[in-house]
Amino acid sequence: MIEQVITAAAGVLGAGIGAGGALLGASMDGRRQRANTRISTEREACSLFLARLDIYRVVVDELVWAKKEAQRLDGDIDSATADLRERYRAAWLDLLTANAAAQLVTSEQFADLAQKAIWCCEALDRNKWNYVDHQGRQIAGEYKNNLAELDDLRGELRTTGRGKPPHQRKRLESRQTGNLASEG
Repeated sequence: MIEQVITAAAGVLGAGIGAGGALLGASMDGRRQRANTRISTEREACSLFLARLDIYRVVVDELVWAKKEAQRLDGDIDSATADLRERYRAAWLDLLTANAAAQLVTSEQFADLAQKAIWCCEALDRNKWNYVDHQGRQIAGEYKNNLAELDDLRGELRTTGRGKPPHQRKRLESRQTGNLASEG
């Protein structure tokens, strides 16, 4: 009788351990899937922002070129740039939408750089119209400085958005900082 009780208890205990292992495995798999979804979402937001930034930059250059060319040829600037103005507005709105996604789902570092890029684009926008309309040397210099700053920010964004997923990079950096503090 005792052997039967021990056998039954061992069977119940084995089944419990097996079920617990299965539940733990399923839980770990669920965590892994959520982490993979988070990584995928972050990378999509990073790549979307970079693509929209590139499109905006190209449209700005096209608009400046078209206005300058129309002025050089004594053409009608408004008709020469009408289509580009619409593309410019669309590119700007797409960039703002991509920035909103970046602010919500990317690392703090990427989100901060993305916001700096938006501010740089706003300055570029102001100087673009002044440069084209007034042809001032100081404005032209500021416009070119804005372009260079935007290109530098784009490089930083690209570096930040690739490699280890941004949320893992931040955890790794904080662990390294903590280790250095405890060693000192």
